[in-house]
Amino acid sequence: AIECLKDFLPKVSLITPNIPEAELLINEKINVDNMKAMAQKIGEQFQVSVLLKGGHVDNDSFIMTDVFYVHETKTVKIITNPRVNTTNIHGTGCSLSSSIAAYLSLGFSMDEAIIKGCNYVNQAIAAGKDKILGHGNGPINHFGL
Repeated sequence: AIECLKDFLPKVSLITPNIPEAELLINEKINVDNMKAMAQKIGEQFQVSVLLKGGHVDNDSFIMTDVFYVHETKTVKIITNPRVNTTNIHGTGCSLSSSIAAYLSLGFSMDEAIIKGCNYVNQAIAAGKDKILGHGNGPINHFGL
């Protein structure tokens, strides 16, 4: 399945892997120090822009850092938001990619859509950080914004 996905990636404009997903794509470990280089490596290997999501990076920072590699211009952009202390993070990846697609459909540029999408998801995480719904990791709160 991973090989089929790798064959498909050059046909899309943007991929939004989290750290474990990105590590599967390139067979390398990713950490806070090499995120920029790894986003660029993925982008060049698969000929696609990459939003490498930093939520799985082990660090003690109060800042959440995502790395956006723009394949067309070969540039790297850093997107930061406050890190929210919560386990209610179920649905963040799907919500992020969907919000980016929604902002693109509204006519925003890729850069603007990604920044707006990252900010939206961060706000939804913060809005749902104390909610209790079922057992385990709860969902983010899209409606508490």
